Amino acid sequence: LNSARLNAGRTICASPSRVRMLSWMPRTPRVAPRPVEGSQPSWTAKIMISMSPTQKVGRLKPRIEPAMMVLPIQEFGTSRQKDALLPGVCDGTIHLTAALGEGHAVEVAPLPQTVAEPSGSGFRLSGVKFLVPAADLAKAILVPARVGDSQAAVFVVPREATGVHLSAVESTTYENLFTVRLDGVYVDEAAVLGNVGQGSEISAWIVNHATTAVCAIQAGVCAEALRLTAKHVSEREQFGQKIAMFQAVAHR
Repeated sequence: LNSARLNAGRTICASPSRVRMLSWMPRTPRVAPRPVEGSQPSWTAKIMISMSPTQKVGRLKPRIEPAMMVLPIQEFGTSRQKDALLPGVCDGTIHLTAALGEGHAVEVAPLPQTVAEPSGSGFRLSGVKFLVPAADLAKAILVPARVGDSQAAVFVVPREATGVHLSAVESTTYENLFTVRLDGVYVDEAAVLGNVGQGSEISAWIVNHATTAVCAIQAGVCAEALRLTAKHVSEREQFGQKIAMFQAVAHR
């Protein structure tokens, strides 16, 4: 890729309107089903649906926030949390993200380094989260934190809450990634996703679903790349013949 393409990619990734248009509006209503009576689409079905748009994405990097944030709200959230967030997510007016990474660890620890100290009728969160996608655009951030010595909980933290500090991070993919520092951020008990003590389970659930989403995205992109390549070599002519007939191209 030349520098012009990289700069264009950075501009696209940094545009709030394009992030909402390209990432959320086409896919989230399908990935985050409304709570209705009867059967719900399986996770596999949701992922297969999300694969299809990624095949047409080209150089734009698809986002996996629906698996990281929207589905956890649907799965574990209270009625109040769902009503406050999911309608806006589906119409593109609300963006959400998750802050799972800490330190240089590759895996998400069952007991995070970030701590949540009981305070009045809520908690105060302190800690640092790394490589948080699109935190500057998010209305809320999903934050796992340790409660006491042996429990963990996941909190829905408003980005504009007092004590939330964002620092942009350069990445080779030019995604909007941030370090999020929490300095005694107060949230009330209604911000807990699921129950206190359920944090490790929810974090593992997010990682498993996000990993599946990444695999689906890669499968969709690779399938479309192969299709485009086959179409090009079967149509492009050089020296009076289709380039697919050249031995080196045929071997590839």
